[in-house]
Amino acid sequence: MTRRFWPRRGADQSAVVAVLAAAGLALLIASPSFGGRPTGDPAPFTGDARLDRCGGNDAVVEYAFEIPHARDYSAYLPAMELTSVLDLDDPALVVIFLGRGPFSRTDRSASPSAGSGDPSLRGICIYVGEAGAGELNFFTDVSIAGLRVRADGEPVVPASP
Repeated sequence: MTRRFWPRRGADQSAVVAVLAAAGLALLIASPSFGGRPTGDPAPFTGDARLDRCGGNDAVVEYAFEIPHARDYSAYLPAMELTSVLDLDDPALVVIFLGRGPFSRTDRSASPSAGSGDPSLRGICIYVGEAGAGELNFFTDVSIAGLRVRADGEPVVPASP
């Protein structure tokens, strides 16, 4: 006896179609390559006071993402030099500018690492704490090689050879 995959009754067919449509919609939302937001997209932070304090309205933001604990920044920015100012348990917003960012007096251009020869260098602001009560931390000429926007995710920017 052969079994058919497709249900015979109209109600059963409608249920299968609804499940397949829901799965397809979930895939579209969750996957950047099929229509979701690109990984690290700064758009969800538009209007966020932390992004504004970092100067995100004054320069081109390439990536923006939250991390649960500032002290874990090296899991996201493995090429960044170690710094004790981020040894904090508080959550943080990481803002990566295309270029050196608005806090650099020498280069306000939107070109990555103008004149440095290293295309992976960026200006970065890490806002630690809650909006309005947090601490700004600015870093220039930080390599974003190996950048991850999720600690357990794949690198968004390839690591240097």
